[in-house]
Amino acid sequence: MATDYNIFIIWNTARFKEEEVIAAISEKFEIVKQYEIFWTPKFFTQNLSRFYGKKLPSAKSKLKLCGQGSFLVLIVKDNSPLITDNGKNQNMSAMKYHLRQLLGGNYLHASDNQAEAEENLYFLFGKSLKRLLLEPIFKKVKVVKQDLIGVPTWLDEENVRKALKRVPNAVWDKEKKVIVCSDVPFACRILNAHKVKWTWHRNRYKINIRGRDEIFKIKKA
Repeated sequence: MATDYNIFIIWNTARFKEEEVIAAISEKFEIVKQYEIFWTPKFFTQNLSRFYGKKLPSAKSKLKLCGQGSFLVLIVKDNSPLITDNGKNQNMSAMKYHLRQLLGGNYLHASDNQAEAEENLYFLFGKSLKRLLLEPIFKKVKVVKQDLIGVPTWLDEENVRKALKRVPNAVWDKEKKVIVCSDVPFACRILNAHKVKWTWHRNRYKINIRGRDEIFKIKKA
């Protein structure tokens, strides 16, 4: 692989050393985009839980670790990636370890490979890596004030449909409001779908669209 794109997130509690962190990253990688992101405080825990998915044991504990203020997102390019047999970028793993040692804790997120970076960026911006790279170059850090895609609501069903394209083998019967896919947990995560607590309704989830909860059946193919 000629190049490999990845991301670093410098959470708010790590920003006291952000200049050192950015300097260390820039020694090994080419920083192509920098963003400062502001999430709505009341949605911060929800955003964290959805961003990390099953990898996160406790969103509340993570919130204490990373803080609730603005954080930095860096898209970087590795021109000489070292990819392991399981697909991880060794350069990213080494830098993540180094930076966490510098910060004294897990106050920083780093993608393991470009596939994870793609997923992270879609949750953060609702855009693909390719689209973000094609956007005009900005000299300073770009400020973004938005939560994860679909929070607090989806603008319309078209945006839901676009997000669903990220789910493997997903088919949406719009008339019957049925979604069939090979990975239900991931579908629920990317669609911001929450299980309905009516015990007599199996596989029913609510998705907030235009400020209103719409009920869908999401089931495994």
